[in-house]
Amino acid sequence: MEFSDIDDPERFVSAGFPASILEETADFIVKSRERIDRIDADTICDPEEIRHMSEIIVSQAKKEEKRVIFLIIDLGGIISQLSLELAFIDVFYLKKDLQNTVSLLAAEGGFCASASDNRIILAIKARHSHSRNVMIHQMKQLLQKLCYKDKTIDELNVLTRIWPDDDTHIVSLLSDFFSDGNERG
Repeated sequence: MEFSDIDDPERFVSAGFPASILEETADFIVKSRERIDRIDADTICDPEEIRHMSEIIVSQAKKEEKRVIFLIIDLGGIISQLSLELAFIDVFYLKKDLQNTVSLLAAEGGFCASASDNRIILAIKARHSHSRNVMIHQMKQLLQKLCYKDKTIDELNVLTRIWPDDDTHIVSLLSDFFSDGNERG
């Protein structure tokens, strides 16, 4: 391919990339950005801020006599799968899109935060510890509907921690999330 056609972007793009892949990728990006516009797109990445937000939600849960379900989600498999299917998508923004999609579940009284790798943490107040199964199911259905269309989503890699059932100290409760280089010394 000669680059003399660069003045005609339509011709350049259509010659270099299959239209069906470009359309599918563009559709995914547009829908993801629409979801981001409906929520607070700020991402909590700092471990101290995550601890602070966790303490706030635990304090609220104490007052409301609820539990806090922490879902530690590894998005690596989903990112790999979608990256193969949407070959021209940027992995950094794909992770942000997925995180913002999952954060829709924490809209009322919870939060969603990101580690330095492909893990995110979702914190949600709930009356019962078995609510974690419902939340995982809802998350899988949300991702299936908004990101996967008719494709089958791989099994999610989710680790759950419940306050106060599993532990009452935030640092030890979330030690799996803060491990692997996400902790600052």
